[in-house]
Amino acid sequence: MGRYVRQPLEVEAFRWTGGEDQEEDPEWACDALCKGELVFDNFCISEVCLVVAKTGQKIHQGWWVLRGIDGRIWGCEPDVFGKLYMEVSK
Repeated sequence: MGRYVRQPLEVEAFRWTGGEDQEEDPEWACDALCKGELVFDNFCISEVCLVVAKTGQKIHQGWWVLRGIDGRIWGCEPDVFGKLYMEVSK
């Protein structure tokens, strides 16, 4: 059995607050909502979640929403995101 390290992977990401204080809604996320790739769950309850329609993954308030180079969208908890990703300059 060997040991492996994850290859560098650049993703697009934003932190989803689920509230009125949301400052950033990237175009790709808005497009995913319009296409039904991302949907809201528990819309009338205080704990609103985003759901990735294809996988059923729930993205909770405060989590990061990521899009990979293949267009796949997924959520990541803040503490895990901070350990795996660092911001790159444009």
